[in-house]
Amino acid sequence: MSLLTDLKAYWNLEEVSGVRVDEVSGHSLADNNTVTYGNGKQGRAASFSAVTSEFLKVNDHADLSLGGVNAWTVAFWAKSGDTGYTPLISKRSDAGVGHSSDNEYTFVQYVKSGNPAITSATYEISYSIHWGQMGGPSSGYIPWYVNCDSGGQQWNFLCFSLNQTTGDWRWAIGPWFECNIMSGGGGEYADGSVPRFHYGNNPSITTNGTDTSHPFRLGAGNDSGPFYEGMLDEVGIWHRYLSDGEVKSLYNGGAGTTYPF
Repeated sequence: MSLLTDLKAYWNLEEVSGVRVDEVSGHSLADNNTVTYGNGKQGRAASFSAVTSEFLKVNDHADLSLGGVNAWTVAFWAKSGDTGYTPLISKRSDAGVGHSSDNEYTFVQYVKSGNPAITSATYEISYSIHWGQMGGPSSGYIPWYVNCDSGGQQWNFLCFSLNQTTGDWRWAIGPWFECNIMSGGGGEYADGSVPRFHYGNNPSITTNGTDTSHPFRLGAGNDSGPFYEGMLDEVGIWHRYLSDGEVKSLYNGGAGTTYPF
């Protein structure tokens, strides 16, 4: 099957400033507070500053809704530059940021500095999904392998898929590092040529997906924050559960790829 099948929106984020064009369906993102650019995984990327409350936004559309479809996949690259909790991608109201009816979905990161269990890294990053009124069905841990002060944070590939009919979910992350944080040591690191896959099933997911009229954003939980510090690149939304092979194709050995693939 082609990666173009059931692809509902794709932003390669090549623009230097202003509106970011959707390559597929016309869901172009309005620039709020002057989102800039940086060197991306493929060409340029959108660069967000939390200090100046920068984000990209478009009004609700069925193509961007995940709560009302049988299956979906969201894939993107992120290069983070701050610690703490930050929404990366969201479709939610301005009323709040918790697990409530205000939220259709939010892809978030939590960056923790100085974890003693990861001796080769300065920071540990946890990625997860806030789905409707429940916590995320999946999350994974990735460290930065260089000191944050050196400005050398790495690009991470994230791909989340969910079948709302069965409750099956999967995340893929690359490159990846996993450690046993509770016991204070141990772990393994992949060479980065393929993403790490993790699978699960949660029947309660099938009753928590709700189609809403909330706007879609990159770089913020809502118009008043919290805001993301870092870069995003190659953001795609599919209304189907991509195969593992298709996810590997997007990852492309760690080099990434871009529309039209």
